[in-house]
Amino acid sequence: MNKKTVLFVPVLVMILFIASIVPNFIAPAHATANLALGKSAVASSARNSALAARYAVDGNTDTRWGSNYTSNEWIYIDLGAEQSIGTVKIQWGASYATGYKIQVSLNASAWTDVYSTDSGDGGIDELSFPEATAKYVRMLGVATATVYGYSVYELEVYGSESSPGTGSAPERTASYGPNGTHWPSLIPTPYMYDSTIPHIIDVSCSWTAIRSAIAAVTPGQAAAGVLIRIAPGTLTGNGVGAGNTPVLQDLGSSSWAQRITVAPRDGYGTVVLSGGIRIKNVRGVAFAGFVADKIKLEGCDSSALAWTKVTDWLAGYGLAGQTTSKLEFSEVVMPDSAVVDGDAADFYSATNGPIANWRFDGIYIAPHFYNPATTPKPHTDSMQFAGSAAYSNMTIRDAAIFSSNNCAIQTGSLNGLTIDHSYIVGGSVARSRYPFLPGGSTEAGTAAFNGGGTNFVAVDSVFIGGMGSQSWSSVANTRTSYVYQASQQPASGSWTVDPGLSSTNPAMPPMPTDAYLNSIWKE
Repeated sequence: MNKKTVLFVPVLVMILFIASIVPNFIAPAHATANLALGKSAVASSARNSALAARYAVDGNTDTRWGSNYTSNEWIYIDLGAEQSIGTVKIQWGASYATGYKIQVSLNASAWTDVYSTDSGDGGIDELSFPEATAKYVRMLGVATATVYGYSVYELEVYGSESSPGTGSAPERTASYGPNGTHWPSLIPTPYMYDSTIPHIIDVSCSWTAIRSAIAAVTPGQAAAGVLIRIAPGTLTGNGVGAGNTPVLQDLGSSSWAQRITVAPRDGYGTVVLSGGIRIKNVRGVAFAGFVADKIKLEGCDSSALAWTKVTDWLAGYGLAGQTTSKLEFSEVVMPDSAVVDGDAADFYSATNGPIANWRFDGIYIAPHFYNPATTPKPHTDSMQFAGSAAYSNMTIRDAAIFSSNNCAIQTGSLNGLTIDHSYIVGGSVARSRYPFLPGGSTEAGTAAFNGGGTNFVAVDSVFIGGMGSQSWSSVANTRTSYVYQASQQPASGSWTVDPGLSSTNPAMPPMPTDAYLNSIWKE
């Protein structure tokens, strides 16, 4: 669990880690630097050489320090010189401390407590405290949650002006659709406008330059923070089909302590993606701030797409031989309806390639209407889940989705879906914003949902339109325009049937015009 106690006092922070530098690296005067990264670490014990203390400061979450099987264990870091510090971040393994202290010292002999707890619950602890001067920083274990001592993947130390992770990324404000406050956060993700990120790399507007910059990132740099900024221009793709060559492939790492971010140098919309963009097996990378026609992320485990306008088609696919998880779509917006013989957005597992634990946050999807002259008749959904392997545990939050000819969301056989504070509409309400288009079918369009699936949850949402055969395990504070059938009733809670739901009740989400997107996504 990620916990913060914030009492920051401004100080000057030095950049202490600049290694394996790629061309055009810019070192800002102030940075969010992990002062412990790569420093000397000493521990009371280590179960074996593969669990030595140094592995808690190497920036690699595939390695860790593991103590002997007792509760009276400790690890400290020699920062190399006296530093003003204010934050410690601990990434625990399965054997975490329920009770521990953070201590500082100038000589590794006399220790002063700056933080203590007896209610630790593992996960990630981000602990901030009043400014302290220290050359040594120690985690002193008091009580362990298991009989196996302590396990720490990373122990990080930050100056009192700094904090780890995403710098000045916005805090989420609940909405229906984009409002400039949804930034990828399942994994810490550097903010595209944060000029204090330690490793800022400016590249030309070319796939070759972007590829080289991502390939050069080390685990230590990723842990400290990397922002790759692209000069203005147009990046041309090769198409999004299975036979089209990906523009980026086999890059990044799912084991990085945080994502790296790739974004336009001059802000949202200054880099355009054209011709269909296929990105395959790129891990731990957030792409943000683009305008794209078609974009497909395939097997992009632990990656993200954020603050991006898509005009034609959006897709997230699995990849054979792996589980693709923790992929995020944050304020990805498809604002325009179109006559197209296909879905607006597709999210598919692959043969032997399940997908799981994806989040769709602040997204907005307009409908597609098929051409009635096409045979056989196409199937158009605004958002579809499907695939030949398992697809499970998806979260849709603060979304606005308007139905296509078939429905707004086709759930297929999805196992596990949470819809939190979202606006999912069909019928006359959807058509009041997106009327049927000339040359497009006028068939149906009344369903909010279609398909099946199990273990669905709805919270604080609005559903206008019919429903398929989904099985709802829990519903709370969610209004519907329909009296759903007995089989569509939740195991816990109940639907709130509101015949007064309309295009003005509740108020529709803001129309994401270019002016609106510029107002929320530009610095």
